[in-house]
Amino acid sequence: MAPKSRKAKRASAKPKKTTGKADTQKKSAKKSKKAKRGGKAKVARSRSAYLIYISECRTEVLQRKGLQEGKVDFAEASRILGQAWNDLAGPEKTIFEALAAVDKHRVVLAGLSVRGRADAP
Repeated sequence: MAPKSRKAKRASAKPKKTTGKADTQKKSAKKSKKAKRGGKAKVARSRSAYLIYISECRTEVLQRKGLQEGKVDFAEASRILGQAWNDLAGPEKTIFEALAAVDKHRVVLAGLSVRGRADAP
């Protein structure tokens, strides 16, 4: 019997792995998302007055209730923070609402600059 040629050895050694149809679809979906965006950065959504309040006062509110930041579960912390937000007086809420309006304006301006519009308000 004659020895196998190099090509025959390679062909019989291991079959090639083929990429599945799902892998190809995922890759093309990622490419199309990048193409739609044009490679430009996404603009973060604006934060609401409540979210700004939570980020600034979370630790303080939980400490007033006698709880530690890492020891309380998310549901209980959310309930306590929501109640504290509802109990805030009008002038105190107005501060956070003004901060939210500024944040919303920042997002609008950033969105216009990402889209390439020079006539930003």
